[in-house]
Amino acid sequence: MAVQTLLTLRDAYCDAVGISAARLGNLVAKDHRFFSRLEGKDPSTVTARKYDSVMDWFAAHWPEACDRPVCLEDHIAVRQWEASNSYSCAMERGAPVPRVVVPGGACEWRGV
Repeated sequence: MAVQTLLTLRDAYCDAVGISAARLGNLVAKDHRFFSRLEGKDPSTVTARKYDSVMDWFAAHWPEACDRPVCLEDHIAVRQWEASNSYSCAMERGAPVPRVVVPGGACEWRGV
């Protein structure tokens, strides 16, 4: 699911800005083959740290003239929530938790 999200964002961003996937790979991961490896015959996986890094880049550089995809809006909401809440006490304070998209639809995330 994470790989498909990155590839979907890649396609939308490249179409909106008019750059190649290789150029985008250089911008987001300092690797022109980053996206081609994700969709290759033997697809790579992506670590959570790299996924967050690439999603953060998209959030910071998404063209203003284009609507942000829901997955990117959700990522931004999660990052904002993380910046203002502690996982250990969020449920005690009744703090709202971010919505995240998971395979099969959206659900409320409930931290443990």
